[in-house]
Amino acid sequence: MISATTNQLIASYGGGSVSPDAEMELIGEYDEIDIPPVKPYVVRHRRFVCRCATLRCWDKSSGAAVATTTPFGPRIHALAIYLKSFQAVSYERLRFLFRDAFGLIVSEGALMNMFIRSLCGVQDRGR
Repeated sequence: MISATTNQLIASYGGGSVSPDAEMELIGEYDEIDIPPVKPYVVRHRRFVCRCATLRCWDKSSGAAVATTTPFGPRIHALAIYLKSFQAVSYERLRFLFRDAFGLIVSEGALMNMFIRSLCGVQDRGR
């Protein structure tokens, strides 16, 4: 997406001022290109325990499926697998990349688990 802005210069020349309606001729232009900041999209899942008013016992709600697996989503898995497999980025550099580029703290063990999970998924599809 390109956002164009025209800055019209109304300058003083010889003690007089140039009217905004004056005839103008374009003498140059340039583009300033930048990448928007990349931020992780976080969804917080909460789990509560409730106390029954009649029996006075505590009851836990069932946990979300995401609570028993990795906190990292499929796009993060895909990026880690791509960088490790096709770009041969080391575990340490992957950790620093996720920290510096996305603000995510990912341990080398978490990266290893991502690769093991992806390998299990590939092997299951092959059967």
